[in-house]
Amino acid sequence: MSASLSMKIIRYTLSALFLLFLLLVLPGQFSREYAIHREIILHQPPEKVFNIIMNPFSFHQWIPGYKSIQPVAGKLTAPGSINRIILERNGKEMDVLQHIEIMDRPETLAATYELKNMQIFTHIEVIPVSDGTRMDVIMHLSVQGWPAKAVLFWTRKKTEKELLLVLENLQHLINGN
Repeated sequence: MSASLSMKIIRYTLSALFLLFLLLVLPGQFSREYAIHREIILHQPPEKVFNIIMNPFSFHQWIPGYKSIQPVAGKLTAPGSINRIILERNGKEMDVLQHIEIMDRPETLAATYELKNMQIFTHIEVIPVSDGTRMDVIMHLSVQGWPAKAVLFWTRKKTEKELLLVLENLQHLINGN
């Protein structure tokens, strides 16, 4: 094999690797945050809805892989508290830190969940309506660092699907289906 042919192969290989790098990493750099907004109608009064959301004994019924929750700082359900939620995913334990920012029973809950490089800010409004409660849920997903941004860009649909499953499970639990 001649030296010029070897150089061409190396040049094409490097170009292909560079394009692959751009394809995998660059898209995530433009989208640093994703938001999910859902309105859910529940056939229970706001107080009951809020109590189910905040009852750690019901977490296993609506949070897939839930194992336990432990207070790290403050009272478990108090504003300003930090809790460690332990989940199981693919046979491995995963820690999620929960920072409760707003707890205004039975209307508002705002909390941030941190896992690895991802933060999920969740804001829940529980609003009385004629036939029960409307629960407005807004979730913002954000990540730090370019590798995490690229991963979130490529896995955002799966992540969104998992978060929506949690809301669907909660809806079924509250409505009794």
